[in-house]
Order: sequence, then C-alpha cells, then structure tokens
Amino acid sequence: MITAQPVLEVHRLDGFSLWPAAFPEEPYVLLPLGADLSPAEVGAVVACLADAHAEAPGAEADPAAGTEAAPEPDGDPAGTFLRGLLAVGEDLHLAGGVRIADTATGAVVDPGCCHGLQEWGT
Repeated sequence: MITAQPVLEVHRLDGFSLWPAAFPEEPYVLLPLGADLSPAEVGAVVACLADAHAEAPGAEADPAAGTEAAPEPDGDPAGTFLRGLLAVGEDLHLAGGVRIADTATGAVVDPGCCHGLQEWGT
C-alpha cells in the first residue's frame, strides 16, 4: 500500500531548557506528524518553529512583509524565545513536506530541499 505522511524537519537546539522537548541525536531529522506525537516531540516542533522565526532584539519592522519590530528582551527567556512567532505575521513555516512510502516494498521517498509544503499554492 502507498502511504503519504506529513513530516517536519526538526533539529537539535543544544542547551534548550524552556520546556520538555525531545530533540533528535542527529543534526536534522524528518519527524512524522500524527496523533501519536509525544508531548516532548510537540515541544521540539514548537521550539524549532520558534527558533526558525527568532529575530534579534531591536530588529527592524518590515510592513511589506507583515512583520513588526522585535521588542527588546524583558527578562522572560520563554517570552523572548517565542516572540518571533508572534511577530512573523502570516509567513509562519517550518521545513518539511510529504513522505511517500510503499509498505509492500519498504521504499520511502522523503521531501527534498526547496520542495516544502509552504511552496504549494504560491
């Protein structure tokens, strides 16, 4: 049987301790999305998403892109880390795609570079 499953690219965030997160041992891994994700895997996805959209404190706003200026740190590490998610506007994304697998043969086709779901429909 041929199956299709969405996957997200997650990576290690060395020293991350803001909430429980199950980061992969390898630098980058495609994590299959589904109802069976553990809370720590969801934590890793949110951490990678926030990391992908982190902005330097005081970064300039880009109204054309729908982003606001990144506020200065306020002493709240989790708030500072997550602030990029709030300022990114509608362009919230994380690398990933659709993994196609043939359960009869064991063949698997993973999404490649520059073919993520965020490119679909544009």
